[in-house]
Amino acid sequence: MENPGRRETAPYPTVREVLETSPLLFQKLFPGAEPSFISSDQKPLDPLPSPHLLRTGRVVSILGEDSASRRLIGRLAFESAVLLPSAFAEVEQEDEFMRPKQGVVEGVDGLPVAVPNVNCFLIPEKSNFPRVKLAPSSVPDDLWENPHKSEGVRYFCEIQNWSPTSTYPMGVLCGQIGNPQEIEPATQEILLSHGIYEKDFTDEMVKELPASEADFVIPNYEYLRRRDFRSHCVVSVDPSTAKDLDDALHVKKIAKDVYEVGVHIADVSFFVRPLTALDREAADRTTSTYLVQRVIPMLPPILSEHLCSLNPGVDRLAFSVVFKVDRNGNILEVWFGRSVIRSCARLSYEDATALLDTPYEELDSLSSRIPTQDPFTLENVKRSITYLDMLAQQMRKRRVDNGALLLDKIELQFDLTPKTPEDIQNSSLKGGNKSDQTPGWPRGYTVKQRGRAHYLIEEWMLATNQAVARRLFYEAIKRKHEEILKFNEDVKEVKQETEKTKFRSSLGTILRRHPAPKASKMEELVRITTAAAISMDTSSAGAMRASLDAHIAELREKNVPQPDIECLSTALSYLTYMRMQMALYFNVEDVVDRAVRKVRRSGQASSTDVSHESWEASLLRFSHHFGLNVPLYTHFTSPIRRYADLLVHRQLADLLGCGHWSCPKAPGTTTSRSPVCPPKRLTVQAAWCNRMRRETRRAQEESQQLFLAAWVKSNGSIQDKAVVLNFGGGKIQLLIPSCGLILTHQLQKFCPAASTWQMSTRCDPHETEQGSVRRSPLLTVKWRADGDSEQGDTVNLSVLSVCPVQLTCSSRGFYVKAELLSPKQAETSTGSSCTV
Repeated sequence: MENPGRRETAPYPTVREVLETSPLLFQKLFPGAEPSFISSDQKPLDPLPSPHLLRTGRVVSILGEDSASRRLIGRLAFESAVLLPSAFAEVEQEDEFMRPKQGVVEGVDGLPVAVPNVNCFLIPEKSNFPRVKLAPSSVPDDLWENPHKSEGVRYFCEIQNWSPTSTYPMGVLCGQIGNPQEIEPATQEILLSHGIYEKDFTDEMVKELPASEADFVIPNYEYLRRRDFRSHCVVSVDPSTAKDLDDALHVKKIAKDVYEVGVHIADVSFFVRPLTALDREAADRTTSTYLVQRVIPMLPPILSEHLCSLNPGVDRLAFSVVFKVDRNGNILEVWFGRSVIRSCARLSYEDATALLDTPYEELDSLSSRIPTQDPFTLENVKRSITYLDMLAQQMRKRRVDNGALLLDKIELQFDLTPKTPEDIQNSSLKGGNKSDQTPGWPRGYTVKQRGRAHYLIEEWMLATNQAVARRLFYEAIKRKHEEILKFNEDVKEVKQETEKTKFRSSLGTILRRHPAPKASKMEELVRITTAAAISMDTSSAGAMRASLDAHIAELREKNVPQPDIECLSTALSYLTYMRMQMALYFNVEDVVDRAVRKVRRSGQASSTDVSHESWEASLLRFSHHFGLNVPLYTHFTSPIRRYADLLVHRQLADLLGCGHWSCPKAPGTTTSRSPVCPPKRLTVQAAWCNRMRRETRRAQEESQQLFLAAWVKSNGSIQDKAVVLNFGGGKIQLLIPSCGLILTHQLQKFCPAASTWQMSTRCDPHETEQGSVRRSPLLTVKWRADGDSEQGDTVNLSVLSVCPVQLTCSSRGFYVKAELLSPKQAETSTGSSCTV
């Protein structure tokens, strides 16, 4: 009801209105700016005339819940509700779910006191998060009676909501974390910190799937409407431990110097319909998480390990890309379509390499190691692998010559084989660590070596992804051309044709771009490499690769020992890799619309006559993949473990007119067709895929570091070589090249045994290309003399210096520490080598 006595007041003027009516004030606030700035609409990336102005925006969509911030780790605290500074106590008393419970708290004299109203809180370990008020029903009854049982125990909770009438967020207690010095609790903490849930698939998610592999038979009509490749020699090449085989290949010579190469990818979209419960779960997970000790799959095992996995000797549904190429690996034609295949051999990378290296007359030595399915023999498989390798080598050479950036990153493979009782007894007799007897504790590790077989698969997967990206991009551009022509009333025929075909595709287009590194990062890289007397050209990916190769060649000419060259090569790759931006998925339709609007606003074309070249060029610049140095790229080859690939499968199938092909539903389920995902939701899903891919990658890296620290801990201490990557802020950044571990330490902790250490700046007598004197940071470390020598050791460390270090594991958790060894300590140390 309005207040009759209330006086109507004029609305306050906006800042724009004040500035428009006060030119002198505008010139005083924004000297040098044009007055037209006030009335013109500002574009998102236009510079503002004053640093005192801030851009405004609005929330257009919520991508999803931030799982990492909703789950917190901490300790429990029980406090009397009377003592809480809450202005909403009455409202909280009315909420049965959050009502305080009778319990025990610590009194003033330190003795337990029973009180009628007690609240339980989780105090997060991270100080930037608030305490969480826990639902009484989620806290075990024995803790209310004896809160001391929770002392020294780490718990985790999940925030449910934060009511505007509550001082604290409300959550439920999920469980205990356990001892952080054990591998499983530490792994659980990694997953929680990155918002990755390890949970089973519910009955609702799998109710439409066959219960077992034996319960599914490919319908006869699928054989009729798909291209049949079962008569071809199809082989798969994967890691020896892989269970989800999502790609296979075949090759045959069809003419002189012309080959047909088929890349067959598991047809996951046949089994996973859009917007079903399983699809929503896969969209939320977005990717499989590969930890050292296990895999958290994106799809249920019935799909990832059986029905979709391209196992040998069984018919499988696939989505195929068939290339016609010449002997130099140049692509002549490409065919896309759904197919049926039957793999005749499953090869590991080691098996494929052995086949390439073994002559035909000696293949019998591999027959027991590599079984094949009739009617194909090991000779057929070797011939296929040989052809594929020959073509892949040509493609790789051309890709490198085209300016692709190849950076080697170390991957570790841990030996988790349980120790036998004899091993444990021998370890105990030798004074071994008790952790040696713990199940799942690493016994050692090896560095994964990449060879010809890896490059073979890599090249054909890259070619397939690029071919699919080009096809999707062509269709998206074609649709946009038709849409633009619709603005011209004179082109009626084109408009009518567009009306007939505008429903040809409704699923949008997902591509993948790799932005160029930020200028500040490249300047930092140049500064670091210049300090190490390395000339680095960062103008393009190819130029960076050429600079790295030139420096390695220069070291070989100077007869630098090969182990040091390998250390420096790895360090340079890591220095470059650490300054790259992350590749991102994006929705092409949104980018196209923005590019067209930009061209129209810029005045280059009228609203009814847009230059195709202008907005297409803008789109190609945006979609460019810096690392591969190609204009168009996407992900198509791993739909079992990446949701983005599944989206691309659906989009390509929709363009080909076979998007409605799907697995028959189980008896008792509804038969209505699932609706497709609206194209505008693709932008949201692409952003979520980018986020979860980043978090998953970090979790996988931390899992590797966790097991590496566990192995170091079981050995006590390890001596190894380290390369200095950078100095700054009283800290030193190191790389352990043998295992790819990057460490950052305070200088005083890095040199604990040294008598003195000092940072200074060294001036190089050689000038840079700009004519200035090269300056680089220098760390001088000195040790006291012992009884055998009159003078102590002195070591000078600069960027890319190689130095001996001793690695140990922190007693508070799985954190590796590095300490600098003096030359004399390095010579007399009996520590183990870090290579196993």
